[in-house]
Amino acid sequence: MPDFTRYINLLQGTRSTHGFSRGNTLPLIAVPHGMTHWCPQTRTGNWFFHPDDRKLLAFRATRQPSPWMGDYGQLSFLPQTGPLLADEARASAAFVAEETVYHPCYYKTVLPRYGLSLEFVPTPRAAKLRLRFSPTPQAGGRRLLLWSGEGEDPTTLVSIEGRFLHLVTTRSSGGTPPGFACHYQLRFSTPPLGPASRAGNRWVVELPEREQHLDIDFGVSFISAEQALHTLETEIGGRSLESLATAAAAHWNRFLGVVRVQDPLPSSRLRLLYSCLYRTLLFPRILHEIDPAGRTVHWSPFDGAIHPGVLYTDNGFWDTHRTVYPLYSLLWPKTCGEIIEGWTNAYRYGGWLPNWASPGYRSCMVGTHVEAVAADAIRKHLPGIDAAGLFSAMVKNATVCPGEDATRGRFGLADYLAHGFVPSDRHTHAVSRSLDFASCDAVLAATARHFADHPPAAPGAAPPFSRDDLLRLAAVHHERSGWYRNLFDPGEGRFRGRLADGSWDSRHHEHDWGEPFIEGSSRQCGWAVPHDPHGFIDLVGGPEAMVGRIRRHFEDEPFHTIGSYPQEIHEMTEMATAGWGQYAHSNQPVHHVPFFLGHAGRPDLMARIVQAILTAMYSLEDFPGDEDNGEMSAWFLLGALGLFQMFPGFPDFMGFPGLYSHVVLDGPERDGPLEIIRDSAFAPTSRRRPPRPAATPWKKASRRPSPVAGLWDLPPEAGRWQSELTTPDRPETPLDSLRIPYTVLRGSATLRHRPF
Repeated sequence: MPDFTRYINLLQGTRSTHGFSRGNTLPLIAVPHGMTHWCPQTRTGNWFFHPDDRKLLAFRATRQPSPWMGDYGQLSFLPQTGPLLADEARASAAFVAEETVYHPCYYKTVLPRYGLSLEFVPTPRAAKLRLRFSPTPQAGGRRLLLWSGEGEDPTTLVSIEGRFLHLVTTRSSGGTPPGFACHYQLRFSTPPLGPASRAGNRWVVELPEREQHLDIDFGVSFISAEQALHTLETEIGGRSLESLATAAAAHWNRFLGVVRVQDPLPSSRLRLLYSCLYRTLLFPRILHEIDPAGRTVHWSPFDGAIHPGVLYTDNGFWDTHRTVYPLYSLLWPKTCGEIIEGWTNAYRYGGWLPNWASPGYRSCMVGTHVEAVAADAIRKHLPGIDAAGLFSAMVKNATVCPGEDATRGRFGLADYLAHGFVPSDRHTHAVSRSLDFASCDAVLAATARHFADHPPAAPGAAPPFSRDDLLRLAAVHHERSGWYRNLFDPGEGRFRGRLADGSWDSRHHEHDWGEPFIEGSSRQCGWAVPHDPHGFIDLVGGPEAMVGRIRRHFEDEPFHTIGSYPQEIHEMTEMATAGWGQYAHSNQPVHHVPFFLGHAGRPDLMARIVQAILTAMYSLEDFPGDEDNGEMSAWFLLGALGLFQMFPGFPDFMGFPGLYSHVVLDGPERDGPLEIIRDSAFAPTSRRRPPRPAATPWKKASRRPSPVAGLWDLPPEAGRWQSELTTPDRPETPLDSLRIPYTVLRGSATLRHRPF
């Protein structure tokens, strides 16, 4: 198999700050969905790496899914020679950028001051560190410093026995129940010297000076020290760093190799493609472990106990439901099914599906979009899922009020049911909550109807509802899915907040960011009707009105006020400096906006705008905004492939010309290859990518013309493309029954599409 890992740029999106995101990513050394990621650390705080830095503070075991969420169970470590320097400023050392290697499963750098080089290779739950020392030892000795964050250190060094060291940390940023602990077992190729000591908030482990190189193996567990040691023995054992690196690369290539572009592309285009695939495969991460009896078990942050089965974490469904899970269902359906089963285990043992998991229940963003992910898995018949359990969890989210607990269920549900919307004088982000509730009501209704019409044949596979109950659920939630209309003010032509007495909330204006929306104004968050595109088109005045509305969205000035936020947040700055009007691709609420054009009768215009976004906003160095657990990458990948699922739970993909004229999707998890061929007569829009602006507010005098300004007046036939559909030679399976218009499909799989 070709080595696709050679194309990946780990530094993509890392040149970010608190005030301006180019991805907010980290150069994570890991295997797909690894329980622990490993990363060089050049700064303190949640933005702990920047590619322009030239001093290394530490190397870090991290599980941070986003700088906005923070880390947990992390461990920083720094090898040092010469006099003991535990203070962070004095201990940090320059590294040689030209000799530093960033690879998905291999890292190497050189620290001249300490006369050593550092190499690192990960496994799913363990890792190997190799230190090579200068032949000339420095006076003062050698040591390893270990700690788990700034300030008071909650790390306990439990024991050093022979070549083994056991550490436990309880460091977290939230989402952890009582009893949380992360165990690290370290195995040294040559035993440390004597007992460890404390220096400030660091543990100091003295290392022998007679060896020119030293290997340190890390085993990690959330269950126990014994389990961490078992993991170390099974995943590392006596294997060399080179053999582990080869195995990790093969692991990556099994996932990356699913996408094969047949076009003669330059290396830079392939690097962007596979760098985005790398990002989509980092999260969510596994929390399950393999015990000495060979059983899959996990410690659950959702209830603090140990249970059988798989578990995943570190995922924000407000972000990832839009693109990550549809992409997974297409490329890696078995892995997708296992991830969904992990979320079902969170429901079984914690009582609720998570809205934002890191590692347990967190209160972040709004809505319960995991319902859309669950519905999509059920209707696509993903392997390994408990469809009945998932459906029961969906019903609970939609019908059981969580009270004041915003970490579970639909916060504000009681008022939503009482008024037909969430009142903005009773709850924060009320319009965004209401629209998201309506979308998830739609997929619950569709799933209930699906079970009523197609009950599973296997015993225990059907939800515990009669057919009449399922039909009643479908009718009730179908009606609720239309409640988005309750918040549309026809006089202003936009969604607005309403008070509990039914009157419009006059406190907030069109360009105010925040209340009653979230991370946007009505201009960005007022498109949240992906479940009923034709109903929304009718609501705004029909297809022509929708096309005009989208045109204004891309071409209006990026004017905004800070609204309910205390200052301009990074998403505002990114929109204002991007030059795309009110279209803020730096954040998820607008990611489906171009695809309304397909439903409005202009799929040609839709395709050209998507291509303009792909070619102008994405680069090998930067993302347009927060990458968010693979979501920004997944949007690029789906657009490049010419596929988009308007809303998960309605399993039809829209098809259009992407960036490639010929691509094959095939891999061990797919039931046969899918070959997509686009008519080469429809060439991508040729647009130069403008330089990424500095993080400064938008100024009218320097405003650039909209990158899509010339597309609106093209007649529909200017973008037509010739195509045909092939018929599969075998009966369609539910996953493969997705058909794309305007595209030639060849092979043993085809796609079904609901016509525009």
